[in-house]
Amino acid sequence: MSDYQTLPALIASRICHDLISPIGAVDNGLELIAMTMRLSGPEMGLIRQSTNAALTRIELFRLAFGAGGAAPCPMGRLNNTLAAHLAERRINLTLEIEAATMDAAKKISLALLCAETCLPRGGTVTVSASATHGQFHLQADGPLRSDIDALWHHVLSPESADPPPRAADVHFLLLGLSLAAAGITPTLTMQDGGIQLTF
Repeated sequence: MSDYQTLPALIASRICHDLISPIGAVDNGLELIAMTMRLSGPEMGLIRQSTNAALTRIELFRLAFGAGGAAPCPMGRLNNTLAAHLAERRINLTLEIEAATMDAAKKISLALLCAETCLPRGGTVTVSASATHGQFHLQADGPLRSDIDALWHHVLSPESADPPPRAADVHFLLLGLSLAAAGITPTLTMQDGGIQLTF
């Protein structure tokens, strides 16, 4: 990863690391309150749901926007984080990957954020690995947004990302830059109700 990408990734890792601890402490505190004071109403449920969603999103952002590396990624952590986040968006995830480095987990997380953006009304996403070619395959199915061609252009040609994406769509450009830095040329197939991405 080049220097201009390394520093923002390290900053993202630091921010996520520093945020996840106090929010996790709040969640633990709520659990203790519920146990000792026997509180179990809808208000407490809503608070617990919100803190769990915040923890999941921060963990996802640490994977997608934080620093990668060659160390192995805990696959249970990767699968649970991605599946929980996408479930909130009515997207069912199947992760058919036995092992991945932190760098690979970063690319997978960014690719899933891209798929999420393309499926505003929910759908299904499957990510599998090719043992022979060392590639990942993403299949996303569901009603697609009508304006996604320009977004995927940032993945396929990140060096010509002009104009740049909106902040809400920055993961497309980050995925393109991450793949380009690793010397990976992605392939994309789009059709009504489906997207196939190989990287």
